[in-house]
Amino acid sequence: MTVEDFTDLDLDHGRALRRGYPEAVLCDAKTPDQVRRAAAECREAATG
Repeated sequence: MTVEDFTDLDLDHGRALRRGYPEAVLCDAKTPDQVRRAAAECREAATG
């Protein structure tokens, strides 16, 4: 399992392989900077 653990974010990049759908990021409690970082990390994981 590939999980990136940030102080404020836990991104599960292996979810698509295990569950059949990619990671989703709940943004309502996140700052704009956290959302940008999460999106960038998900994009990087998807494109390598």
